[in-house]
Amino acid sequence: MIHFKSIISRIIGLHGIAVGVTSVLMPLALYWLLSSAANDLHHRALREHADTVARYLVAHPDGTWALQLPPGLQELYSEAYGRYAYAVLDDVGRTLFSSLEDRSPIFPNDARSSRTAFLEARRGDAQIYGASIPKEIADRTLWVQVAEDLAHRDVLIDDIVSAGARSALCHIRT
Repeated sequence: MIHFKSIISRIIGLHGIAVGVTSVLMPLALYWLLSSAANDLHHRALREHADTVARYLVAHPDGTWALQLPPGLQELYSEAYGRYAYAVLDDVGRTLFSSLEDRSPIFPNDARSSRTAFLEARRGDAQIYGASIPKEIADRTLWVQVAEDLAHRDVLIDDIVSAGARSALCHIRT
């Protein structure tokens, strides 16, 4: 234990300790905050992708389904683009629609729970992260699986910056 002889040396010593502790804890807190913001933004983006795909699902009277994505969304989810993928599964796990060439689900081991599940998987060389989200459409539950190739995560930082800029603009306007 260090003993200080004067009040000034105690103040300087305690300030030194406070600066040292702060210099260690502040970067950790900032890292946690950025990581949390990135994950929240990523989860929100995945939910929005699932909502977009679900918006174009149409139930026919005979019990069949149609998915009529506009050309721009078809390109976004194409394997040639390689960043995003989707699959729509019915209540028994059959793939109704998929953007993958083999028309398979993105997450074949998904338990299809009644809550949104965020999952990771590997497809070839790609490590993908996505969500399986239940959607009630025409009194039936379908699971919309959407995913992003994690090789493209650098774009997520751009999304965080643009979301922060939009938030700042909203505060300025109000």
